[in-house]
Amino acid sequence: MWKSERNGTGFIPTVFNPSAIPDGIANCSSIRTLDLSRNYLVGELHPKVGLLSGLSVLNLEGNKLIGIIPPSLSNMTQLEELDLANNSLSGSIPAELRKLSNLSILYLWENSLSGGIP
Repeated sequence: MWKSERNGTGFIPTVFNPSAIPDGIANCSSIRTLDLSRNYLVGELHPKVGLLSGLSVLNLEGNKLIGIIPPSLSNMTQLEELDLANNSLSGSIPAELRKLSNLSILYLWENSLSGGIP
């Protein structure tokens, strides 16, 4: 079941599990800012997050996210701010993120990422 959390500007699950994002997330095109920082989210960041192509801000800072940064985040062409800091993400920063021409703020500190910024 989905519940409106923002006066009809978009629908997100009442209980959000980043590794079990509902298929209907792509229908949430009116969401511009998604701030789920410090919500004790646990697990991998599912590639379906990249379906939120209208987001300008995605803040998942301070959770317990593990695994890689999904290359599908490059589909979020309106993204201006991406905050994945203070998690347990690993691997390299996907080269596909170079496509995010509007991205001006990128926070990735306190992770276990390797390599450089593409």
